[in-house]
Amino acid sequence: MALYSYKALNEEGKVVKGKISARNEQELEAKLKQSSLDLITAEELKSSGVNFFNKASLQDLILICVHLHQLEKAGVPILDSIGDLKEDSDSQTIKNVMMDVHDSLKSGKLLSVAMAEHSKIFDNVFISLVAAGEKTGSFAEIFGHLEHHLKWILDIKTKIKKATMYPLFLFFLLMGVIMIMMVYVIPKLTVFLLAQNIPLPFYTKALIATSDFVVNYWYVVFCGPVIFFGLIRLLCWASLAVAYQVDAIILKLPYVGLVVRKLEISRFCHFFALTYKSGMGILECLTIAGSVVQNQVLKESIEAAKTGVSEGQKITNALKATGQFPSLVVRMFKVGENSGNLDGSLQNVNHFYDQEVNEAVNGIVSFLQPALTLVMGAILGWITISVFGPVYASFGGIK
Repeated sequence: MALYSYKALNEEGKVVKGKISARNEQELEAKLKQSSLDLITAEELKSSGVNFFNKASLQDLILICVHLHQLEKAGVPILDSIGDLKEDSDSQTIKNVMMDVHDSLKSGKLLSVAMAEHSKIFDNVFISLVAAGEKTGSFAEIFGHLEHHLKWILDIKTKIKKATMYPLFLFFLLMGVIMIMMVYVIPKLTVFLLAQNIPLPFYTKALIATSDFVVNYWYVVFCGPVIFFGLIRLLCWASLAVAYQVDAIILKLPYVGLVVRKLEISRFCHFFALTYKSGMGILECLTIAGSVVQNQVLKESIEAAKTGVSEGQKITNALKATGQFPSLVVRMFKVGENSGNLDGSLQNVNHFYDQEVNEAVNGIVSFLQPALTLVMGAILGWITISVFGPVYASFGGIK
């Protein structure tokens, strides 16, 4: 299918513009007719499958779930609910997607299949839960779960963004001050010091050498870290073995590794509880929850646990055998298995680790702010001693 940009007349005779996917202009015109629009002009933008180059925001997806949840509770057919969304959404991307989904539903496709054609908008978890709702007939409950799930993700991202914003500002401010000092201030002071014809201590020579390097090889200073981390990222993308080793190192880093582990475990428990509560089997829950875990060490541990469960082990024993999950998580899985309330137990674990992640991130931020201030003070102190130390020493020699 191709993506078309179109101009059309609505029922009021006004010109409206938009984008929509269609196999050809005839299909495009037919789709617009179904929305009471008369095609004026159309232009093919690019061949794209049914995915759109614009991604929906989390807020857009939350509004979709709220809308469908409430209408399903009210007994409105899913086709009419999707039709309302394509008319009422403020997002052009969502309008286009819902128009396509609406057409797919009218042609007899399942909602999960129609949404799967827009994988840039709806991820694997979203589509899997919708498919579960189709099996159980509980769309209202499923969209309620998805609404809660997306709000949880948005909350986590917002908290981390707020917590790291000020330290990042301080870091870039520090780097800016250092670059200005090294490129503009130190060279002028160097000329002054050399003109005095006085012996320079090692720390002053080190400062001058550092300034010369930054002035002459500034592109290495700026591009070196970007190329280094970009290369690591590329190697991780190309090789799972490299990604595994890098993620193993990250988990061993002081404090940072602990935060990453807690965040991943929180994410795993949240998604497992979400899918289990939606009526999926243990293996399917492990598959979906494992797919959202980003650390390769933990991801492979979940795969190993999945293999153990498929061979007849209890999930508690399978997770414990990996050695990667804290005793609290294993214990709560066991309590949930024994009580028949596995999703409730995991929601408690998820809540606990959410709090742990918040406290850990706040702890890192509380450490970084004074640490960056100390680094800035140390650099300014180094510059001050390196410049004025030799001058004062020469004055002492004159006496």
